[in-house]
Amino acid sequence: GGSSPISPSDGSILNQWNNNFNLINLANALIGFAPNVAIDTVTKVSVVAQARFFRGLYYLLLVQQFGAVPTDLGSGDLAFNQKPFQGFNRLPITDVLTKDYNAMIDDFTFASQNLPDKRPANTFQLSKAAAFFMLSKVYLYRGYSALKQPTDFQNSYTAATEVLNN
Repeated sequence: GGSSPISPSDGSILNQWNNNFNLINLANALIGFAPNVAIDTVTKVSVVAQARFFRGLYYLLLVQQFGAVPTDLGSGDLAFNQKPFQGFNRLPITDVLTKDYNAMIDDFTFASQNLPDKRPANTFQLSKAAAFFMLSKVYLYRGYSALKQPTDFQNSYTAATEVLNN
């Protein structure tokens, strides 16, 4: 109920860190291996768009809680990693955070362009509205950060307006 202190030794923070990176790696696998899967193009693009949405979401959760987090899990930036990897290629924090924001914006932009306009009935699947909402949120977060770009607030407004109008 909020009265328990969080300490590095109780594993609470480590669980969140590990779970999000495991899910990011799974999304990287779906995105990386999808071109070689023999399914129709529409389904393939939909699966990749959903995987990119979730990868962007997990990165956003990590960045909100921990700041700059690595995009290289051991096999290169945004690539599936099959082998245990304990170290990270530590670039300067500004460079890492720039990579984080660029990856999230790219993922949510791809998702907003490739997810269905409306969520299919009786299913739990993503739609463009969810992607535009998250894209708006990432632009807004970056706009208030040290890495702000002159167009961040306008881009956030544009993405949010897309959700409201369509």
